Amino acid sequence: MRLSAAVFLALSLPTAAAQAVEPNYNYALHCTGCHTAEGVSPPLGRIPPLKGVVGHLVRSEDARLYFANVPGIVNSGLSADETAALLNWVVEVFGEKSTPESWTPFNGAEIKALRKAAPADIMAYRKHVQDELDAQGYSIGAYP
Repeated sequence: MRLSAAVFLALSLPTAAAQAVEPNYNYALHCTGCHTAEGVSPPLGRIPPLKGVVGHLVRSEDARLYFANVPGIVNSGLSADETAALLNWVVEVFGEKSTPESWTPFNGAEIKALRKAAPADIMAYRKHVQDELDAQGYSIGAYP
């Protein structure tokens, strides 16, 4: 029997003492409002889906820079280590076939460096990443 992402998320919520550092809790708290518990995103909200796509965002330095600086991540208030854990969890749970067999997980030091190098216009930068990945044969979808 396969659990849906929503059931998996609900069953894996940690105890209150550990919640602040658990990536599944942080996803539920900071991400489900836009990306839903299943990582599919509502089509009318102009929010990119995660399911089956997000693994492509670990394929290059530019894609990692974008992923670490999307508005929801930047405005979450999470520490660099919590952000790294959350992004890794998202890739592991929602990446599916889009995730490379071998990829380097994020760590707090990388998140700090990526935040310092944040693009001035994240939407223009997303277009750059989209074009880069499309040229390599990986689609993250047309957005916006």
